[in-house]
Amino acid sequence: MALRMLDGDALDMVFGHIGRDGRAHIALWLTCKAFSARRPTGTFTTSANDMCDTPALLKWAICIGLRPHNLTPSRLTAPAALVLLKTIRPKLGAKSASHFDLEMTRFGCTIEQLFTHSDKCVRVYAKQTAVAFMKQLSNLQPAALLEPAALAEYIGFITTMLRKRHSDAMTDLATSALHKLISKLRDMAARVQVSALLSETLRHPNRTVRYSALVYMLRFRHDELAPHACDIADAVRDASVACETTTYRTLKEVYRYFQVAVRVLVELKPAVLSEFAGMFVELLCHHKLMVREAAVDVICKLEDTALTPHTVTLIRTMGGPIWQFRESAVRALGYLSQSDLAQHTDAIAGLMKDPNASVRLHATRTMRKLLAADIANHAGTIAGLMRDNDFNVRAAAIQTLGGLDSVTLAAHAGAVARMLDDSRCFVRYAARSTLRRLPAADLAEHADAIAGSETIGPCECRR
Repeated sequence: MALRMLDGDALDMVFGHIGRDGRAHIALWLTCKAFSARRPTGTFTTSANDMCDTPALLKWAICIGLRPHNLTPSRLTAPAALVLLKTIRPKLGAKSASHFDLEMTRFGCTIEQLFTHSDKCVRVYAKQTAVAFMKQLSNLQPAALLEPAALAEYIGFITTMLRKRHSDAMTDLATSALHKLISKLRDMAARVQVSALLSETLRHPNRTVRYSALVYMLRFRHDELAPHACDIADAVRDASVACETTTYRTLKEVYRYFQVAVRVLVELKPAVLSEFAGMFVELLCHHKLMVREAAVDVICKLEDTALTPHTVTLIRTMGGPIWQFRESAVRALGYLSQSDLAQHTDAIAGLMKDPNASVRLHATRTMRKLLAADIANHAGTIAGLMRDNDFNVRAAAIQTLGGLDSVTLAAHAGAVARMLDDSRCFVRYAARSTLRRLPAADLAEHADAIAGSETIGPCECRR
């Protein structure tokens, strides 16, 4: 009745006082009621889903504002679902944003739900529709991305495709579309849009979406990464938790996510990176070796003073019951400034007597970073390690003794010279290098031994 009584201009005036969503609901209701009135029974049974059976009507419904919440994909018959997909599928090769494309993205969730439709043809065509639009997104001209509403819909459609991994090809295509979207915005110097897009994807609850954003951020400069430092650090923290809780089936994927997050974070300048020193000190006690190694690698890039507030935590960990944690802690302690490190020589010397060879090795290497006077206080303990069963520990002990002044080193020259007969070439090389730090007068009695060690056969370290 309203459509008969009002001409086009009058109807536009009525709709002008109604919001877009309300206008769509009224238009759909009037259409459904008109259909129902023509039914023999006269009952009001027509719904938005029924409109999908008529292509022309569906196109009109989309133009006036049909939204995904007007449809129930699980209730669509196979013919209706195909009509919907064929109506909203974009024209391939389009070079600019259009109303048609924008409306299509609003059906992203509906299309994704049709991936699991009971009809095989619908499932196949739904995936083809998603692929077609993602390819179109990759070819859009930069100017088509300036409209905030359109950009939000494009991002929403991509993240919908990334959220559930239907296939590796679909994930790769969605990742590529996201990267091209960011790249075009960067080329346009649209910093606000890029920042908002990265913040949204880095905080997304889905891991695949966060990973896709991080991969692209490997190309960023220091100044571009700095505003997102906290979000990147949160991704590292989230990935480290996932490494402990994930199943074996997804472990490789989670490791890759963690590695990329760390690679992005270490691109920050040391001053910015140092703000997250506490997080990496905590990761030294992670149960996965890869995470502990990454934590040590990051700590070595921090400013000298960044670890100072966390020294107590490191010392406490060094005295803990788990040797892997003791090893990581003593390695990290070595990146303190020399003045701070000198205050903890007793704790380091204690770990040089640890039951585990790896802990003894890294404690000896950390001691090597001290000044000669501080090393001299524990020279006897270090010299005792030249009789260790592990050849790496023996070599590290000899190299650490090389940090002594020549007078103190001369007292241990005989013990070092005896290592020239060691079965491992690496140990012999360390002994020769350390002895050559002595004055010629102190080397006279060991000259023959040094010369003889240089003629010993091939290295046996790989055996």
